[in-house]
Amino acid sequence: MKKLITLLIIIIIFISLGCKEESKSDIATNIKKINVLLPQTPSSLPTYFALKDNPYFSIDFFLNHSQANAKFLRGDAQLLLTGISVANSFSSQGVEFDLISSHVDNLTHLVSNQEINSLADLKNQTIVFPFADSPMELLFTAIAEKNKLFKNQDYSVQYNAFDTSLQLLQQGSDLLVWLPEPFASLAENKFDLKVSLSLNQLFIDNLADFNSTQVVLLSKDLDLRNVASINYLTKVYIDSLRSQPEKFISLLPDDFPNRQAYTPKTIIRTSYFYLAGEDLNNSITKLYNLIDRKNYLAERVLDLN
Repeated sequence: MKKLITLLIIIIIFISLGCKEESKSDIATNIKKINVLLPQTPSSLPTYFALKDNPYFSIDFFLNHSQANAKFLRGDAQLLLTGISVANSFSSQGVEFDLISSHVDNLTHLVSNQEINSLADLKNQTIVFPFADSPMELLFTAIAEKNKLFKNQDYSVQYNAFDTSLQLLQQGSDLLVWLPEPFASLAENKFDLKVSLSLNQLFIDNLADFNSTQVVLLSKDLDLRNVASINYLTKVYIDSLRSQPEKFISLLPDDFPNRQAYTPKTIIRTSYFYLAGEDLNNSITKLYNLIDRKNYLAERVLDLN
C-alpha cells in the first residue's frame, strides 16, 4: 500500500510540473522556464536537488543579495530562497508574493583566531555581523541579553562583509565573526581558523524550543500545483540531507558554488528543518514576538491544506 501511495505521489508531481512526452531539446525550445534564485550557501541544497534535473526550471546561484532581490521584484524570477528579514521587508512594502516554506533554521557559527567555549568568553570582545539589524544580530542580541551580556556595555559590535571579515581574521585579527556556512567551513579548512559557537544551538539552549525559520522560499505567480510539488520535493531532500550528509556531498558537481568548502560537517552545521502552512506561520509569529519586531508575514504564508 505504501509503495502504491508513493508511486501515485510521484506521478502527480511529474504531471503537475508539466512533464510531457517531449525530448529535452523540444522542451527547451517550446516552454518558458520557471527561474529560481538560490544563494551560494548550503541552504540551497534541498531546492537545488529537487529541481536541478527538471527542464522546466532554470537555477541561478547568486552572491549579491540586492541584485537577486531586484530580479525577483521585477518578476524576472518566480522563486527566491532568502532570509526571513528580506521576506518581512518585502511584505512591509506591499510586495505581493507567497511564502511557501522554510528550509533552514540557522547556518551561522562564530569564527575567530581564539578558543571560544561559551558565551562568557565573549565579554569585552568585538563581535562582527554583516550589517546592522541582520537576523543573526537580532537573535544573538536576545541570546546575549538573556545571559546578562549587553551591547556596547559588555561587548562591542562591528559590521563587515563576509569577505572583509575573513581577510581580517587571516591577518590575525582578534575579532569574533558570525559567519554562515559554507564560509565557516572555508575559514576552518582553508585558513585554519577556529569555528566554535552555533547560533542555532544557542537559540535552542537559551531562548525557545520553536524553529527560528531563518531561510525561506518565496514564490511569485506560480500555479499552486507547482508550489505543492516543490514543497513536497524539498521536504524529501531536507529529510535526506539530515540523515545522509556524506551521500549528498558526493553528489555535488565540481562547478557547484564554493564546492571546495563543502564537507559532511558543512551539512551537519546547517540546521535543515522544513516548515510550511500553519506550523510555519506559528513559528514566525513566535520569532517576531521574541525579537520584538513587527511581523508582516502572516498574510504571505501560503497554506495548501
